[in-house]
Amino acid sequence: VERLLGNYAHWKDIVQGPIPPFEARLLGNDAQWKDRLKGPIPPFEEKVFNSSGGIRQIHIVANSIYAPSLQNYLEVFQRDQLLVVDGDELVHNPLPVIQKVQKFLKVSNSITAQHFYFNETKGFWCNVILGCMDSKKGRKHEVVKPELISRLRTFYAPYNKQFYELTGIDF
Repeated sequence: VERLLGNYAHWKDIVQGPIPPFEARLLGNDAQWKDRLKGPIPPFEEKVFNSSGGIRQIHIVANSIYAPSLQNYLEVFQRDQLLVVDGDELVHNPLPVIQKVQKFLKVSNSITAQHFYFNETKGFWCNVILGCMDSKKGRKHEVVKPELISRLRTFYAPYNKQFYELTGIDF
């Protein structure tokens, strides 16, 4: 559900702002949708739920269904050749995730706590060398009614179960 909220915030930024030509080619559907958009941007509830209350099968909803994509990778790679990390954990506590990646890749632990600092203004961890994420990252998520969050959790539950069966990881 958190990923869906992030996808919606990203979509709103795309629709509201100019799209550079290269990005427009990559985003395809968003760029086409923007061309057709007349009037205000629909709120999250209208974008994700149809008039009868069902969940729309749109890209920002589908992007949070991970199992099918992972299954495609598992047709080519062994499970032990893939590392799954929690993106929220990477944002909120990056060092343990980076250490896990370094261990998985069998490289030295060259990235340490000294490579990170917490930017109070942005509210995110930043890399000493690379800096912080650009201003398009870390968008504010819309406040969504708890009953809608509950319906989304119910919708995603079977997909999350499939993902758990493939990875042993419960997000």
